[in-house]
Amino acid sequence: MDLNFGVFGSGAVFNLCHGPALSNIKNVKIKSIFDVDKSRAKEAADKWKIDNVVSEHDDIINDDEIDAVIIATPNNLHHELTIKSANKKKHIFCEKPISINLQEANEMIDACNENKVQLQIGFNQRFWSQVQIVKRLLDMNFIGKIHSFRTIYSEKYSVFPAATPYRYILDQSGGATIIDLAIHRIDMIRYLLGEYKSLVAELKHSEIPAKVDDNVHILLNMESGAVGTIASDRYSPAIGDGTDLYGSEGAIHFNTETINPFHAVPLAVYTEKPLSEIPDFLKNNYYPDAWWKEFKGGWITVKPERTNPYQKELQGFCDNISSNKKVFVNGTDGLKALEVVFASYISKNERRWVDFPIPKNTPLNIPKYS
Repeated sequence: MDLNFGVFGSGAVFNLCHGPALSNIKNVKIKSIFDVDKSRAKEAADKWKIDNVVSEHDDIINDDEIDAVIIATPNNLHHELTIKSANKKKHIFCEKPISINLQEANEMIDACNENKVQLQIGFNQRFWSQVQIVKRLLDMNFIGKIHSFRTIYSEKYSVFPAATPYRYILDQSGGATIIDLAIHRIDMIRYLLGEYKSLVAELKHSEIPAKVDDNVHILLNMESGAVGTIASDRYSPAIGDGTDLYGSEGAIHFNTETINPFHAVPLAVYTEKPLSEIPDFLKNNYYPDAWWKEFKGGWITVKPERTNPYQKELQGFCDNISSNKKVFVNGTDGLKALEVVFASYISKNERRWVDFPIPKNTPLNIPKYS
């Protein structure tokens, strides 16, 4: 099945991630692109061999030859573009966050369901090879009951080559570090460990020029009984990246995007199980001190194939459209992650624990930072 795409937004995320991924997928063509900066759209069109640079959103939405759209705009535009595209029977790949409004996020999901089109949210962290290996291990209960976790994701605000500063304009973004960076780990932890039960959060402005949240810490209780933390900042000059899961029968450490002197491999699993109980995809990575020695328990390090998660998520999106299967990361996944953002704002503003679910009519109340 051939698929024609329309693209809203020609900034860094499209040029670094979506453009190269779509160009490597067979039977896919980007037919049209829109950006408020027409010269930027023209540059992207030349780079990715896109036929049309259009002047209005509706030029893509009303084009019956376009099967699916990429929404890579400022966050406050996701709702309108999703509703209009769904009503024209177009499948939608929407970058995270799904929206900056819980009611609008629900409306986006409803519109896509009513029109029988796919809605996938751009949580690329799920598609790293090491994350998928961890998911397999957890699904088979390899390290027993998970009791605690911690994850960090930090990146200096000036390192990402963004085309505009919208991430730090709060009425466009709906927040800064928590909704742009930490939200990746919010989704990843839910993917691995299940639903959130309650949280308490601290969000601060510590360093960067814009008076927005650049220092985020969230303590979370899971429905499963596990407890853990998500930390993220936008001032650290060294990228912070690491996740630890601690279970009754072992532990897992993994990184997604980087390694460093303290985390020398992308994935490490600690187990005391005998070699006969270790799955082949993990067992084959164990190297003893001498070849004749049996495994006596300890860390097994894994260096999985380094694949592009954007390529995998968009390949999956296209495959699922063609086969009429449900997408891997749907609108409800986007909504659940957004609820954590809203709960964190409530916790910060009211200095208290917050329980899930969050009512859909909860207003966006971004904390004020001095």
